[in-house]
Amino acid sequence: MRNALPRCMLILVLAAPVGLLVPVCSIGADTVTMKNGVTIDGMVQEIPGGELTVVVAGRSIALRRDEVAGIVKNDKTGHLDLETIQARRAERDAKHLEDTGLTLQQRAEIMKLMRDLQSTDPEISARASNALIAKGRELDLFRYFEHCLPALSPRFVPGVLDVLARLDSRRARPLFLECCSHVDGGVRARAIALLGTNRDFEAVDQIARGLADPVPAVRIAAADALGALGAKEATPALIENLKSGDLRTRHVSRRALAQLWSLPGEPVDFETHDDWALFWGRQAGTIANPIELSELLPLVLPGERFQDE
Repeated sequence: MRNALPRCMLILVLAAPVGLLVPVCSIGADTVTMKNGVTIDGMVQEIPGGELTVVVAGRSIALRRDEVAGIVKNDKTGHLDLETIQARRAERDAKHLEDTGLTLQQRAEIMKLMRDLQSTDPEISARASNALIAKGRELDLFRYFEHCLPALSPRFVPGVLDVLARLDSRRARPLFLECCSHVDGGVRARAIALLGTNRDFEAVDQIARGLADPVPAVRIAAADALGALGAKEATPALIENLKSGDLRTRHVSRRALAQLWSLPGEPVDFETHDDWALFWGRQAGTIANPIELSELLPLVLPGERFQDE
């Protein structure tokens, strides 16, 4: 049973001027829920004038009444139970080991190398990439990234995909396809580019959906990949993107069209949408299952963003 606290006591309130003792009345051990969703466990005490303090592990936190959504009475004093915390940490570590096949130390080493991949110094970035490749020959990095990639911050993912492509592009293919629908445009663009670089002809339909993407970088990556794959069926969609409001999209779409239709010594290139449309009108009957931009389902809905929690 809890020791009863005096109904009125003096504590040093952190929000008050230094050294000022303020009379308070104890409410007891509770959980305070703030209006922003944060919860605080501790010894809740009321200060005359409407403010509250929560004593947590010997420290006082001053709160305003209008910040508090509710208070639930219980026995949670905010005391740190180190044994319980360590047990939970060990349980989490064991679960991560089971899921990824990597120890805590190995996961920490991989995370450091991923951070180094983001370096603006090309030597540091290259060393990190090569080190990850070396580790991938000793450890099953695919198992690790298959588990953690969906929750990984988008800034890490393109570099990780590059490394996995170097390790084993065939095994990495499912991750490339999955990342084509990632909410981050940079990730989608890199995944599409890697499908093109690795000559994945079976992914043409997925890549073509990138032409309808709300992010210009994704449209550009899709146009480049389709041109590299010789996907003439994407011609009408590429021609439609010649009307894009984005200059880069128009430029790369035209370049992809020229790549698709030019022959050695016989270049095919037109400056305008109308000229390409006339050309396609003469060629359409020779291509099965042409891809129309209006019929493409975007890889993501406009406005979708990664939520880094």
